[in-house]
Amino acid sequence: LPGDGLQSPVISHNAQSFFIVGDPGFLGASQGIRSTVVRDPANGRPLGPELKIGVPILDGVYSPDDSIIALAVAAPNRSRETMFVDDGSAGTIQFWNWKTGERLGDPVSMPAEPRCVAWHPTRDLLAVICGDGVVLTIDIQSRETQTLLHEQTPRVLGMPAPGQYSSGGVSFSVDGSLLFEFGIRNEARAVDLRTGKVCYTMKRAYSGTQADSTDRFLVYSATQQ
Repeated sequence: LPGDGLQSPVISHNAQSFFIVGDPGFLGASQGIRSTVVRDPANGRPLGPELKIGVPILDGVYSPDDSIIALAVAAPNRSRETMFVDDGSAGTIQFWNWKTGERLGDPVSMPAEPRCVAWHPTRDLLAVICGDGVVLTIDIQSRETQTLLHEQTPRVLGMPAPGQYSSGGVSFSVDGSLLFEFGIRNEARAVDLRTGKVCYTMKRAYSGTQADSTDRFLVYSATQQ
Protein backbone atom coordinates (compact mmCIF):
# COMPACT_ATOMS: atom_id res chain seq x y z
CA LEU A 1 0.00 0.00 0.00
CA PRO A 2 1.31 3.48 -0.76
CA GLY A 3 1.93 5.76 2.19
CA ASP A 4 4.26 8.16 3.96
CA GLY A 5 7.01 6.88 6.20
CA LEU A 6 7.95 3.44 7.43
CA GLN A 7 4.90 1.20 7.84
CA SER A 8 4.18 -2.02 9.72
CA PRO A 9 1.05 -4.19 9.38
CA VAL A 10 -0.98 -5.38 12.37
CA ILE A 11 -2.87 -8.57 11.49
CA SER A 12 -6.08 -9.66 13.18
CA HIS A 13 -6.26 -12.91 15.16
CA ASN A 14 -8.48 -14.52 12.54
CA ALA A 15 -6.24 -13.24 9.72
CA GLN A 16 -9.26 -11.65 8.03
CA SER A 17 -8.14 -8.02 8.35
CA PHE A 18 -5.14 -5.79 9.00
CA PHE A 19 -4.23 -2.15 9.56
CA ILE A 20 -1.06 -0.09 9.25
CA VAL A 21 0.93 1.64 11.99
CA GLY A 22 4.20 3.59 11.98
CA ASP A 23 7.52 2.60 13.52
CA PRO A 24 8.50 4.15 16.87
CA GLY A 25 12.18 3.47 16.25
CA PHE A 26 12.42 6.20 13.62
CA LEU A 27 11.53 9.82 14.21
CA GLY A 28 11.14 11.15 10.69
CA ALA A 29 9.68 8.03 9.12
CA SER A 30 6.94 7.71 11.73
CA GLN A 31 5.57 11.22 11.29
CA GLY A 32 3.45 10.45 8.24
CA ILE A 33 1.30 7.67 9.76
CA ARG A 34 -1.47 9.76 11.33
CA SER A 35 -4.49 7.80 10.14
CA THR A 36 -5.24 4.16 9.48
CA VAL A 37 -7.98 1.94 8.11
CA VAL A 38 -8.70 -1.75 8.60
CA ARG A 39 -8.42 -3.60 5.28
CA ASP A 40 -9.07 -6.96 3.68
CA PRO A 41 -5.72 -8.76 3.24
CA ALA A 42 -7.01 -10.52 0.13
CA ASN A 43 -7.46 -7.34 -1.91
CA GLY A 44 -6.49 -4.37 0.28
CA ARG A 45 -9.99 -2.92 0.23
CA PRO A 46 -11.20 -1.00 3.30
CA LEU A 47 -13.45 -2.90 5.69
CA GLY A 48 -14.29 0.20 7.70
CA PRO A 49 -13.95 3.98 7.66
CA GLU A 50 -10.62 5.77 7.85
CA LEU A 51 -9.58 6.43 11.45
CA LYS A 52 -8.22 9.96 11.40
CA ILE A 53 -6.08 10.05 14.53
CA GLY A 54 -4.22 13.25 13.64
CA VAL A 55 -0.99 12.37 15.49
CA PRO A 56 1.75 9.78 14.76
CA ILE A 57 0.55 6.18 15.26
CA LEU A 58 3.41 4.16 16.74
CA ASP A 59 1.79 0.78 17.39
CA GLY A 60 -1.55 -0.98 17.57
CA VAL A 61 -3.23 -4.25 18.48
CA TYR A 62 -6.57 -5.99 18.00
CA SER A 63 -8.78 -7.11 20.88
CA PRO A 64 -9.03 -10.92 21.20
CA ASP A 65 -12.32 -10.93 19.26
CA ASP A 66 -10.91 -8.50 16.64
CA SER A 67 -13.75 -6.01 17.14
CA ILE A 68 -11.68 -3.18 18.68
CA ILE A 69 -8.19 -1.84 18.07
CA ALA A 70 -5.97 -0.09 20.58
CA LEU A 71 -3.50 2.46 19.26
CA ALA A 72 -0.34 3.88 20.84
CA VAL A 73 0.08 7.43 19.57
CA ALA A 74 2.72 10.12 20.08
CA ALA A 75 2.67 13.88 20.53
CA PRO A 76 1.55 15.84 17.44
CA ASN A 77 5.03 17.34 16.97
CA ARG A 78 6.93 14.18 17.88
CA SER A 79 10.61 14.74 18.65
CA ARG A 80 13.26 13.45 21.04
CA GLU A 81 12.32 16.29 23.36
CA THR A 82 8.63 15.27 23.56
CA MET A 83 9.19 11.58 24.30
CA PHE A 84 9.71 11.97 28.04
CA VAL A 85 7.43 14.85 28.92
CA ASP A 86 5.69 13.61 32.05
CA ASP A 87 2.60 15.84 32.01
CA GLY A 88 0.60 13.43 29.83
CA SER A 89 1.38 15.15 26.54
CA ALA A 90 4.06 12.67 25.36
CA GLY A 91 1.43 10.30 24.01
CA THR A 92 -1.77 8.41 24.69
CA ILE A 93 -3.53 5.07 24.22
CA GLN A 94 -6.75 5.19 22.20
CA PHE A 95 -9.42 2.55 21.68
CA TRP A 96 -11.45 2.44 18.45
CA ASN A 97 -14.37 0.50 17.02
CA TRP A 98 -12.87 0.12 13.56
CA LYS A 99 -16.15 -0.95 11.96
CA THR A 100 -18.00 2.25 12.91
CA GLY A 101 -15.02 4.60 13.14
CA GLU A 102 -15.97 5.55 16.70
CA ARG A 103 -13.36 6.24 19.34
CA LEU A 104 -14.31 4.50 22.57
CA GLY A 105 -13.91 6.92 25.44
CA ASP A 106 -11.20 9.48 26.05
CA PRO A 107 -7.53 8.81 25.28
CA VAL A 108 -5.50 7.48 28.22
CA SER A 109 -2.45 9.67 28.87
CA MET A 110 0.88 7.95 29.36
CA PRO A 111 3.81 8.94 31.64
CA ALA A 112 6.10 8.94 28.57
CA GLU A 113 5.72 8.16 24.88
CA PRO A 114 4.01 4.74 24.43
CA ARG A 115 6.06 2.50 22.16
CA CYS A 116 4.30 -0.88 22.08
CA VAL A 117 0.98 -2.38 23.23
CA ALA A 118 -0.29 -5.92 23.85
CA TRP A 119 -3.84 -7.08 24.62
CA HIS A 120 -4.29 -9.81 27.24
CA PRO A 121 -5.62 -13.02 25.67
CA THR A 122 -8.55 -13.47 28.08
CA ARG A 123 -8.93 -10.26 30.11
CA ASP A 124 -9.82 -6.65 29.33
CA LEU A 125 -6.26 -5.62 30.05
CA LEU A 126 -3.76 -3.78 27.86
CA ALA A 127 -0.01 -3.72 28.49
CA VAL A 128 2.10 -0.74 27.43
CA ILE A 129 5.83 -0.09 27.39
CA CYS A 130 6.88 3.55 27.29
CA GLY A 131 10.02 5.10 25.86
CA ASP A 132 11.59 5.52 29.29
CA GLY A 133 11.26 1.79 30.01
CA VAL A 134 8.27 2.05 32.36
CA VAL A 135 5.77 -0.79 31.83
CA LEU A 136 2.14 -0.45 32.85
CA THR A 137 -1.27 -2.00 32.31
CA ILE A 138 -4.61 -0.39 31.53
CA ASP A 139 -7.91 -1.85 32.73
CA ILE A 140 -9.90 -1.35 29.54
CA GLN A 141 -13.27 -1.04 31.30
CA SER A 142 -12.29 1.42 34.04
CA ARG A 143 -9.26 2.94 32.19
CA GLU A 144 -7.29 2.71 35.43
CA THR A 145 -3.54 2.21 35.04
CA GLN A 146 -1.14 0.16 37.13
CA THR A 147 2.62 0.46 36.84
CA LEU A 148 4.41 -2.90 36.83
CA LEU A 149 8.01 -1.85 36.18
CA HIS A 150 9.05 1.54 37.52
CA GLU A 151 12.73 1.66 36.63
CA GLN A 152 13.52 4.35 34.10
CA THR A 153 16.41 4.03 31.67
CA PRO A 154 19.17 6.63 31.25
CA ARG A 155 18.02 9.36 28.90
CA VAL A 156 20.08 11.36 26.43
CA LEU A 157 17.86 13.54 24.24
CA GLY A 158 15.12 10.94 24.28
CA MET A 159 17.39 7.94 23.76
CA PRO A 160 17.25 4.92 26.11
CA ALA A 161 21.03 5.10 26.54
CA PRO A 162 23.88 6.90 24.79
CA GLY A 163 24.10 5.65 21.22
CA GLN A 164 20.97 3.52 21.47
CA TYR A 165 17.38 3.98 20.38
CA SER A 166 14.97 1.07 20.79
CA SER A 167 11.24 0.88 20.26
CA GLY A 168 10.86 -1.73 23.00
CA GLY A 169 8.03 -4.22 23.20
CA VAL A 170 5.57 -6.17 25.35
CA SER A 171 3.79 -9.50 24.85
CA PHE A 172 1.77 -11.93 26.96
CA SER A 173 2.26 -15.63 27.49
CA VAL A 174 -0.41 -17.77 25.86
CA ASP A 175 -2.19 -18.42 29.17
CA GLY A 176 -1.92 -14.74 30.11
CA SER A 177 -0.12 -15.34 33.40
CA LEU A 178 3.14 -13.65 32.35
CA LEU A 179 3.98 -10.37 30.67
CA PHE A 180 7.24 -10.10 28.74
CA GLU A 181 8.94 -6.73 28.23
CA PHE A 182 12.01 -6.29 26.06
CA GLY A 183 14.18 -4.00 24.00
CA ILE A 184 14.56 -0.81 25.99
CA ARG A 185 17.27 -2.13 28.35
CA ASN A 186 18.82 -4.63 25.93
CA GLU A 187 17.27 -7.42 27.98
CA ALA A 188 13.92 -9.15 28.39
CA ARG A 189 12.05 -9.72 31.63
CA ALA A 190 9.04 -11.85 32.54
CA VAL A 191 6.59 -10.37 35.05
CA ASP A 192 4.11 -12.53 36.98
CA LEU A 193 0.81 -10.65 36.71
CA ARG A 194 -0.50 -12.19 39.94
CA THR A 195 2.33 -10.80 42.04
CA GLY A 196 3.74 -8.03 39.85
CA LYS A 197 7.24 -9.42 40.42
CA VAL A 198 9.91 -10.22 37.84
CA CYS A 199 10.23 -14.01 37.45
CA TYR A 200 13.37 -14.07 35.33
CA THR A 201 15.56 -11.91 33.12
CA MET A 202 17.13 -12.74 29.76
CA LYS A 203 20.29 -10.74 29.04
CA ARG A 204 21.05 -9.25 25.63
CA ALA A 205 17.46 -9.81 24.47
CA TYR A 206 16.83 -7.06 21.97
CA SER A 207 13.40 -7.65 20.45
CA GLY A 208 10.55 -9.99 19.61
CA THR A 209 10.24 -11.92 22.87
CA GLN A 210 7.29 -14.25 22.38
CA ALA A 211 6.10 -17.52 23.93
CA ASP A 212 5.31 -20.42 21.65
CA SER A 213 1.81 -21.92 21.46
CA THR A 214 2.52 -24.30 24.36
CA ASP A 215 4.04 -21.68 26.70
CA ARG A 216 7.07 -23.97 27.05
CA PHE A 217 9.57 -21.98 24.99
CA LEU A 218 10.50 -18.35 24.36
CA VAL A 219 11.78 -16.95 21.11
CA TYR A 220 13.69 -13.65 21.03
CA SER A 221 16.39 -11.77 19.17
CA ALA A 222 19.68 -11.34 21.02
CA THR A 223 22.79 -9.21 20.59
CA GLN A 224 26.29 -10.70 20.45
CA GLN A 225 27.63 -8.68 23.37
